[in-house]
Amino acid sequence: MIGETLSHYHIVRRVGKGGMGVVYKARDTRLGRFVALKFVAEPRRLREEARMASALNHPGICTIYDIDEDGGRPFIVMEFMEGQTLKQKLSEQRLSVEKAIGYTLQIADALGKAHAKGIVHRDINPSNLFVTEDDRVKLLDFGIAKVVTSEVSRPALTGTVCYMSPEQARLEQVDGRSDIFSLGVVLYEMLTGRRPFRGRSIRETIWRIVCVEPEPVGVPEIEDIVSRCLRKDPKERYQSTHELIAALRGLKPATTEVTGHVVAGFSPRSETTQFDITSVWTSVQMN
Repeated sequence: MIGETLSHYHIVRRVGKGGMGVVYKARDTRLGRFVALKFVAEPRRLREEARMASALNHPGICTIYDIDEDGGRPFIVMEFMEGQTLKQKLSEQRLSVEKAIGYTLQIADALGKAHAKGIVHRDINPSNLFVTEDDRVKLLDFGIAKVVTSEVSRPALTGTVCYMSPEQARLEQVDGRSDIFSLGVVLYEMLTGRRPFRGRSIRETIWRIVCVEPEPVGVPEIEDIVSRCLRKDPKERYQSTHELIAALRGLKPATTEVTGHVVAGFSPRSETTQFDITSVWTSVQMN
């Protein structure tokens, strides 16, 4: 498709491909800007993703501009970003504790926006987290997101197995606490360079998620936070991203300016903290 023009979008190059579809960089010939075009095999799923993501206006969530079609090929028009996925970043380097906490704060803030709208992402993993050139994290791919309702439906095994919550793996109903578990898995991987639940097969990985406690991350200052995110019982986890954010804020000095906002009233968790948490708060934008 490179070199083709669909509607008023001239395709420049392919930027990514995954199980859910393929994404191209394109030039919007009407507005003179670069955008990303996403194509998926199932048009119904594409429309659902566009509807979900377009309802969320947040700097940490990839902006959906439009849904269009050309020659029977529907596609989503999204903001184009320079950078790399968190998966790519982790394959190149181990993140510092400060960086891992900073990314977690950004992701939790974006998830909080989705959860407030009743939307559960259901596939939080490093491939769906994009780190821009200015070190901002953007949440991608709402293709299997779900609106939480009181209606009982038959769940299906959806998501990326290594990052699933126990309730996802057991095919139970999920809510925002499932995303918090998945974010805990991502935080664990950022801190250690490995996943907490590793099996030689999908069956063994699911068994470990449901039954086995992970090894400690080895970072005392944040051990309790990671552990609580990864509790098997949703009732024992943080009940919202706001609770998780508050726990992470407990690691910061009493007052720190955050990209134009002053966040005050939180004391350091320890006088002997072994990393400079201040640097996290100078680079994270919180709503």
